[in-house]
Amino acid sequence: MLFFHDDDDIFAPDLLARLRAHDIPQHDVSVFTLPRVHTDLFTFVRDGEPAGAVWGRRKGFDFRYQSNNYGIDSRACTAAALRGMKDHVEASAYATATGLRDGVYPFSISATVKTPCAASMLPGLLAGERGYRKTIAAFAKAFAKPAPPPELDWLRAPLAAIAALFREVAKS
Repeated sequence: MLFFHDDDDIFAPDLLARLRAHDIPQHDVSVFTLPRVHTDLFTFVRDGEPAGAVWGRRKGFDFRYQSNNYGIDSRACTAAALRGMKDHVEASAYATATGLRDGVYPFSISATVKTPCAASMLPGLLAGERGYRKTIAAFAKAFAKPAPPPELDWLRAPLAAIAALFREVAKS
């Protein structure tokens, strides 16, 4: 199974064990819940599907796939599929157009952390330095939220490192 990765994604270090423990049958694409860590904390869960650990509020998908919460089965990894599936927005359209079959699972294998430096957050720089500093301070403060649920314990160490970095940046 192939997973794409962005600068703001964290994958469970025991990803392979998690997949094996759930006896994932073969589908073209396996889709998982996805915690999104930012000042607004939520977990993406596909509408109508069950979810295990939900951290923050539950939110439906904006697209068929969210930021790297999907894995492509090796049988479906053609050159065309790799080009079409590399971005979740394009992947959503490609999978629909080509009839790929999804298997949806009620657990997370990755999380996305929308720091003020994530590509999707950079338009905040348009607010000017003062406004962007407020964004950084708000993000650093957001880590005072409750810790992730036990099923997402693998997020604790990387999130602690990110929080420490942004607390220092907010001080400067």
